[in-house]
Amino acid sequence: MPDHKHLTLDHRSFIQTSLQAGHSFRRIALALNKDPTAISREVRNHRTLTLPERSPYVCNGCKQRNRCVLTKYFYRAISAHNAYRSCLSASREGLSYTESEILWMDEVITPLVKKKQSVHHICVSQADNLLCSQRTLYKLIDQGVFSVRNIDLPRKVRYRPRHCSKPYKVDKKCRISRTYEDFLLYMKEHPDTPVIQMDSVEGTKGGKVLLTVLFMQSDLMLLFLRDHNTSQSVLDIFDMLDTTLGTPTFKQLFPSPKSRD
Repeated sequence: MPDHKHLTLDHRSFIQTSLQAGHSFRRIALALNKDPTAISREVRNHRTLTLPERSPYVCNGCKQRNRCVLTKYFYRAISAHNAYRSCLSASREGLSYTESEILWMDEVITPLVKKKQSVHHICVSQADNLLCSQRTLYKLIDQGVFSVRNIDLPRKVRYRPRHCSKPYKVDKKCRISRTYEDFLLYMKEHPDTPVIQMDSVEGTKGGKVLLTVLFMQSDLMLLFLRDHNTSQSVLDIFDMLDTTLGTPTFKQLFPSPKSRD
């Protein structure tokens, strides 16, 4: 039975060597325990230049290539493997949109949904104004990114929910020197440092959000209303505090290890 696992660099090196020896796809596939169509697809997808339309699609094993005046095309194992790894990595990355792109799509779809237009009809009629596919649009609506909600889609509320997708994995490097143990160690060395706790209080998913700033020593809590739960909205609030209070006062209220050192 053919092996349906991903091709490795060793597999691709064997394919390159076999093509240079003039072996057929069937012979290569038999040696690697793969399907011949998988070998054919691999060569066509990762050849250096793709003009030959007949098997083997490349000039690796051609005996006349030194005298041939036509454009030559080759299958290279390393470049093919690098292209495959790059494609595989890109396919596993999540989708990302800027706040302005989300706002733009929201202004396009929300009024139309309110007029009882289906998401499919919107994707067809507003294809030039949208930045994603119909499936992605449904996913963004489900995540509460737009003003429109699932309840505004009469048909979708009757659908049975699918299994949950895998959660996004956070790069653990971002936690270096930022763990709770690091905080306790720093407070042990600097016990006079004032502690300020910050949190977000979210009501409706995708709606307005409260940013709370609690000064532990005085039990003073500041609350700021934000339109969206975004990092930029938090930065805007602290920029406003810095401008209003003045930088020296701001640094006294919000000391950091860097400013202390």
